[in-house]
Amino acid sequence: MDAQDLSSAEARLLVLEMSVAALIAQLPQQSLEEVASMLCFVANTTEDAEEFTAAAGDRHLGYVRHWASEMLHRVMISRKGSRTDSPTAVLSPQE
Repeated sequence: MDAQDLSSAEARLLVLEMSVAALIAQLPQQSLEEVASMLCFVANTTEDAEEFTAAAGDRHLGYVRHWASEMLHRVMISRKGSRTDSPTAVLSPQE
């Protein structure tokens, strides 16, 4: 998605999500694993539940799975970034 296509609310939410992911990535290993497990649980549970609700035409649970997976991905990217030797590598814009 191009930055020009984001609404103000979407941009604010994206910044919030990225900030939360960065904070989670700074947790000690055991706490990080607990959060990652919770996100995986949410993603897997909604996938299982969606099988039952698909017959009713309710496919909104796919969004829950998608965003739980996206947050997990952001946390892992932030965790990797926090382990680099150069702090500017994390702050440099990715294009």
